[in-house]
Amino acid sequence: MAPQATSVSLLRAASFRISNASKAELPQVAALTAQSLLSCRDIFTQPDLANQKDSDAALALHRFNTQITSLLGDRHVEGRWAAVVLIKATIEAGGWEILKKSIAWVRGLLILLKKPDPPLLRCLTIVTLTRIFMLTWEFPTLIREITTPSLPTFVSTCLNNLASRQPTPQEIKATLECFAQLLPRHPTIFRQHQDAVAKLLTVVFEDKTSGDCVLDLASRISVLLHQCEPKNGASEKWEATLVATLHSAHAMADRTFMSVDEDWQSVTGTNFVNKNILSELYSKAQQARTPAEGPVGQFITPGYQGLMNHLRLLTAYFASATSASVVASVGAVTDLLTRLMSNTISTSSTRSTIRFKRDVTREERDALTEVLPQIHVACLEVLSIFFDRYGKVLAPASQPFLDQIMWIFHASSANVEVRTATYVVGKKILDVSGQSLNKDAISALKKYINACCEDVLPTKEEKDAQNSNGNKQQSTMNADTFLKQGSAKPSAKTELAGLKSAAWDLLPTLLGQLPAEHCSIALRATMDRTAVLARHKDAVMASTLNHTSTAKAARKGNSLLPLLAREYPTDPSVEALLRPRMPILQTGRKATDAETEAEAIDEDEDSISEDEEDQVPAEDITEIAESVSHAAGSSIDTSSNKDLASKEQELVNWALNEYVQGTMGQKAADELSGKSTKGSSNEAIGAAIEAAHEANRSKRQREDEPETVVADKRQKSIEPQATAEDSDDDEFVVPEIVMGDSDDEDE
Repeated sequence: MAPQATSVSLLRAASFRISNASKAELPQVAALTAQSLLSCRDIFTQPDLANQKDSDAALALHRFNTQITSLLGDRHVEGRWAAVVLIKATIEAGGWEILKKSIAWVRGLLILLKKPDPPLLRCLTIVTLTRIFMLTWEFPTLIREITTPSLPTFVSTCLNNLASRQPTPQEIKATLECFAQLLPRHPTIFRQHQDAVAKLLTVVFEDKTSGDCVLDLASRISVLLHQCEPKNGASEKWEATLVATLHSAHAMADRTFMSVDEDWQSVTGTNFVNKNILSELYSKAQQARTPAEGPVGQFITPGYQGLMNHLRLLTAYFASATSASVVASVGAVTDLLTRLMSNTISTSSTRSTIRFKRDVTREERDALTEVLPQIHVACLEVLSIFFDRYGKVLAPASQPFLDQIMWIFHASSANVEVRTATYVVGKKILDVSGQSLNKDAISALKKYINACCEDVLPTKEEKDAQNSNGNKQQSTMNADTFLKQGSAKPSAKTELAGLKSAAWDLLPTLLGQLPAEHCSIALRATMDRTAVLARHKDAVMASTLNHTSTAKAARKGNSLLPLLAREYPTDPSVEALLRPRMPILQTGRKATDAETEAEAIDEDEDSISEDEEDQVPAEDITEIAESVSHAAGSSIDTSSNKDLASKEQELVNWALNEYVQGTMGQKAADELSGKSTKGSSNEAIGAAIEAAHEANRSKRQREDEPETVVADKRQKSIEPQATAEDSDDDEFVVPEIVMGDSDDEDE
């Protein structure tokens, strides 16, 4: 399909703006032009457009590409900036048709990357080249023609720029992000630069000015380097580096907790070997005169920084995917986390689990108190990734982890970051093992649950304190309180972005996973109240589905189902809960053919009025009996006669049973038994059919009788009868009717 005239006009207008713009205006013009290039996509994606030299679209495209190439080699920075922006926008809009012709642009960008341009332009060039390499992944031909020859030059140039120049944090971040995207897809190309990349990561980790985002990227690349190993050595490299990271983390913990007597005992055989070696250096540091040479500067601060970097590495190990199956040392990781989380410092002496040595100075106590909450937050992040990766496999170890989280929460609940981390990890643990908690375990979570409810629904500031006589305390009185006595102010809590979100996500888990019968009524009422006042639909739904079944709570009538139905009447989940539409389930045994035919005959007979049945002549019954007897005694061996005989046999047996169960059963039975002894099968069949009609009439009469009469008859039937009658009923045997040849035919 030919390109639209609108696209051609837009491309011409873009070329006109670029050619007429001054050097200072080129960055703004390039940004404006890049937004309109997506509308020219039908021109960029049209195949063999270059061969159509006479078309307007081909001329406009050729002019635009020529302008970009000239700007890429421009002497001014503004021109090169505009070229990089336009190249990225054009390739993303053009796809395959533009990408296969972009080898000249890639070479120009690599040359531009080596020039001493501003760091921001180098960052933009790195992003553009990475985008081109990523777009070639779907086309093996383009990988062979563009990516394979250009990527080694790109990696070496980026490493040289970071090593020889003073890079900005933005350039370091852009380079690490590109390496993290390209390394898993091209490990063989990065193999020859593996040592240089590892050296760069070491510099980043040791730099104290590196931000958290840069450190996280460096940790991820450090984990991905195992894929550069040849053949099948990637798994072994990953496992070896994980073990080395754990040992280094323990060494950093030894340096950080030199002033603490730890009660931790390793379950994997890790000992305090490094701590014993550092004891002499620690004694010398205590005698130092300057703070930089003291225990804080030599042990706590460097140990804390190294420990945080190693915890980031552990997070990256379990968050990043591997190229092959690996064996993770779960026990060693949990051993390290247990050691770090067992040391807590609290304002209350009963909550603290840490024991300082006798000769520890006040500066060491303060420094360790400052860094310990950050260490706990890093440990909780590792634990969160751990549960994301393994899920329910960690169910046996969830209860010890939950206890440690509660220790940290009780000790450092005033710290917002610690409280947020405990909410996130607590939700994942309760999702795995919340249903198995007993009453004592839930009682230990009372403060944790109340804090979650307060963070979801902040409380109001309490009124000024009053003494026992009701008068305000004059010593703490503020004159400004007289101006706003009646207004209630919101609490001055620091609301971070993640705190309320974490508490909001935790509340439905508390209501849905904790066994309702083990929660106290007051605690459950607090959670329900918070869910209703905060208009938390998921929490209200979880409370409704996990309603308590105890009799005491049932008398309270604390179900939130009415509130849920009134607040969310149009929600599909609420509709399914209130009015479930279940499919019909077929239960019971399947009726036999004889029972089905009997029911059909019974329905047909009920449709006939009683008057019509009384007018049936006796000759018709005799004719029916003779026809039945004749059909049963016929000696013709055909399939139709056999089927007719079997159906008539079932009909007679059913009629006989109905006759016996009727009110005239005794009389009809005597007549039938007398006739059967005479050997006349025709008369027996006729009597049975006549008795069946009598039974049907008596049945309809019973249905028409009022309920009082029926009840009286039932009462009379329950009363004992005479002994003679009982004996007659017990001795009565239903005669068996054999459909065979009659005596007349034998004679």
